[in-house]
Amino acid sequence: MEGKYRLFGPTVAAFSVAAATLLLQLVQTRIFSVVYWNHIVYFIVSVALLGFGISGTWMSFGKDSRLARVLTVPLAGFLFFISTLISSLAMTQLDVNTAAIATSKANQWLLYLTYACAVLPYFFSGWILGLVYRDYAEHMNFLYFADLVGAATGCILFLALIRPLGAVTLVGLAAALVTFPAFALNARSRVSLYGGLFCTAALVIIVMFQSEIDRNIKPEKTKAIVSMYEISGGQRPIEPSIEFSEWNPISRIDITGNVRHKGEYRVFIDGDAWTSLFLDRKDRRTSWDHNTECMITWASPYLLKQTPNSVLVIGSGGGVDVLNALRAEAKHIDAIEINPTTARVVKEEFKDRTKQIFGRPEVTVYNEEGRSFVRRGGKQYDVIVMNAIDTFAALNSGAYVLSESYLYTVEAMKDYITHLKPGGILNISRWKTPAESVRLFTVMLEAMYELGYSNPESHLIAVFNPINGFIGIMASNQPFSAEQVNVVRDHVQRHKLEMVFPLKEGDNAYAIQRTYKKYAELRKRGEELDTLAEFNYDARPVWDDSPFFFNFLSVKQLFMARYTSSASQILRGGRASLTLFTLLGLLTLAVVLFMFLPLLKRGRARVPRFTSWLLYFMCLGIAFIFVEIALMQRFSLLLGHPARSLAMVLATLLLFAGIGSQVRSMLGIPLVAGIAGGIVAILTAAFIYPHIVPLVLGWELWQRGLVTAAMVAPLGLFMGMPFPEGIRLVATHSRDAVPWMWGVNGGATVLGSVLAIILAMATNFTTVFVVAAIGYAFALFLFARRLRTIPATQ
Repeated sequence: MEGKYRLFGPTVAAFSVAAATLLLQLVQTRIFSVVYWNHIVYFIVSVALLGFGISGTWMSFGKDSRLARVLTVPLAGFLFFISTLISSLAMTQLDVNTAAIATSKANQWLLYLTYACAVLPYFFSGWILGLVYRDYAEHMNFLYFADLVGAATGCILFLALIRPLGAVTLVGLAAALVTFPAFALNARSRVSLYGGLFCTAALVIIVMFQSEIDRNIKPEKTKAIVSMYEISGGQRPIEPSIEFSEWNPISRIDITGNVRHKGEYRVFIDGDAWTSLFLDRKDRRTSWDHNTECMITWASPYLLKQTPNSVLVIGSGGGVDVLNALRAEAKHIDAIEINPTTARVVKEEFKDRTKQIFGRPEVTVYNEEGRSFVRRGGKQYDVIVMNAIDTFAALNSGAYVLSESYLYTVEAMKDYITHLKPGGILNISRWKTPAESVRLFTVMLEAMYELGYSNPESHLIAVFNPINGFIGIMASNQPFSAEQVNVVRDHVQRHKLEMVFPLKEGDNAYAIQRTYKKYAELRKRGEELDTLAEFNYDARPVWDDSPFFFNFLSVKQLFMARYTSSASQILRGGRASLTLFTLLGLLTLAVVLFMFLPLLKRGRARVPRFTSWLLYFMCLGIAFIFVEIALMQRFSLLLGHPARSLAMVLATLLLFAGIGSQVRSMLGIPLVAGIAGGIVAILTAAFIYPHIVPLVLGWELWQRGLVTAAMVAPLGLFMGMPFPEGIRLVATHSRDAVPWMWGVNGGATVLGSVLAIILAMATNFTTVFVVAAIGYAFALFLFARRLRTIPATQ
């Protein structure tokens, strides 16, 4: 039936389905990030994308499958609409407690149900694309171009519309982008007629009641925005008073009123990672009393740097660190906030309440990523503070199962320290979990060695505050004098805190104190403490090429993490790392069950050298996602934000991949030359791009965006050539085999997204690029030696 349509209809369908699928993936990531923890989000979206592969497998049965005979394009479009609303808006109303997954069967089954529903929209959108590719395979290069341009458009739509429209309306838009073009392909069918009326009415209801639907997207019970308002100190549980709520490309921001916490508003990022919104108070003290007030760990630098001329606050949030700098009588304060909504509300929506903090003439707020700002700004500061900065927000699917961060690498510490004035102080605070606090120390100490200081350990002071559970480490570009150390030590003793580093005789009574001391002594001798062997965790320094600061568990601890309900294990390290390996196992099982077992039942497709074609498309899927993830990671520092990197890299890569498929077809470029060009481009990205990024980091954002596009475009251009040509050649032998190859490629892509992060954690992202190049090299070998010599017909 589809063969009767002109190419215009299939082209529109390919474009709109691709745009809607990527838009839905991004919107679901944001919705699930509010409801669940980041690793659960990664799990859901990765499993859901497997629906693409499953649809290709079922379609490959052709008329032998009842589903393939019944599921027309309009029906698939209608079912996409229904399943999108159910998986995105209805399933998020379930009361799932992921902290109790290991011990609660009910929670396990609720989560499994969520996974199953999340697969369905991608199955139906993949089904539509598979039908289009199968029936119009002779136009594969052009359809693939439309597909990838559509995907790039979906990414841009998400960034442009998430704030003004909100997540709920974007779910409806994604559903409509697939459903109505699908209906148009067979407008006379009853499914198109009645389904169109139903879907139109549903969209009207969604738009009319989107605020009410949005309010019902609630985080699970273990998240702070819920737990803080439960029974506490004899008080009855209450609903949080939401004074402000807004979606943006990286999170949902909710600001609660002072119903439970008198005199204080709280800013929540995706239902957790909260910060206090400091309001103007009549009794606000204007300066620190060094003798009576505890200044550890948030205000530690002001013990030694009183009345600093300039202060940089990385992660200003609601203003606590800015307030501390004001109380220290700083002459100028640069406040850096990565979240655009938080940066705006303190200056606009809540300006009447925060004007004496963020409205002060000495305070300037920037919506930037802290490290990028430091490298680009070129300023030097008396004090730089970065206290407990991380959001635990799932930034995008496939790349950020862990809360890896460029803020806590050795190169980052070097950036901060080199932007201090002589004798300036960098203060970083983290929770006193053994691995986390030790890794912070090893990273900062390694930076001192990298900077070439003669006595690096003399540049560090570490103090623990048992009241708030944080360790603060101060670093300086000049050695701390004995007098400065004594000032801190006296303050510690006065307030019954704990000195961690440096130690004097009798101080080393605690494990972390002994670890700090031992590591410093070994590093001084040119050795390193094998923390994994000694403590069952890995706290060695991390670098930009593998910035997994929170990945520090041994294999034994990793599998024990499933039983923990500790927030630190759920948020970072244990539970998040375990998710990767669990997901890899389940995805592998799903690929075997839904792709390879059906092959055994059906037998080989009528394609010569079928196994070689299978390996060819698997290599393309894994290698493509390897490059995509590594590029997004590499350019997040240059663009100043992972969300910008996701948008720019993904849109550019997909757009130029589509252009590459057309250019190869129009110019008759040999596919062997195209794949070889891709290998060269990948290796260039692996070894040359890291040297270019620092050179342009000081440029304006639009200039850095152009540089990013210019460096990503060649990879997309070459990487877009192998897939459509392979599909076209397969179709000359068996059109029913096209969905099969399409599905295998999709399944390999999902598996590759997990493998890429595991490989990067074990080695680095340079290795990810190299393995991707090897994957394309193997595809080149298969095509050159076995596949291009196959005659067009049997």
